[in-house]
Amino acid sequence: MNHIAAGAFLRPQSTGLHRSKHMRTAIVLSISLAAAFAAGSTSAVAPDLGLGEFVYYLDATGNVVGYRAIHCDGTPESWGFITKRSEGGVFLCEPDV
Repeated sequence: MNHIAAGAFLRPQSTGLHRSKHMRTAIVLSISLAAAFAAGSTSAVAPDLGLGEFVYYLDATGNVVGYRAIHCDGTPESWGFITKRSEGGVFLCEPDV
């Protein structure tokens, strides 16, 4: 008569807790890598604009492809893409009387 120790053929079962820890780690790692690639994918960074300042962003042929501004009343405006080539300026804001 052969005797087999209890549980000798049982595979260790991973618990839901064990799987959720690995899933959480994978999600955090994925988000971190995505953020790193997004940050490193463009070397063109929008400048800090002050009140009444604007900047147009240009592609390689000089076409306007983006815009950022802080209007005289403090409202921001932006559209398009940020590129390495840009031209900026200031609005003629009237002083408060």
